[in-house]
Amino acid sequence: MVKTAEFDEQIRNLSLRLDVHGKSQAEYADIAVKAFELSQSLTNKWVSSDSIAKRHLRQSVCLNFLLEDKNLMIPMQKPFDILVEGPNFENGRGERI
Repeated sequence: MVKTAEFDEQIRNLSLRLDVHGKSQAEYADIAVKAFELSQSLTNKWVSSDSIAKRHLRQSVCLNFLLEDKNLMIPMQKPFDILVEGPNFENGRGERI
């Protein structure tokens, strides 16, 4: 009886941990979809936005603004940095396409 109760408790704990993990995976997927949708509609949103909305968009996409020499550097937050840099595709021989 004691072993059965211990096993039942372990099963409940593991089930709870799996539920939490499953929810976090779903949340990550939801965030990824929202980031992709934002990246696809960002130009239209920028053009039609007022200054407050533009500031919010800049804060969402840009990490910081840096002035190096005479150039303005704009590092992007993840996942938008991948969109700026572009993916690194290689063919079967390891050469960059």
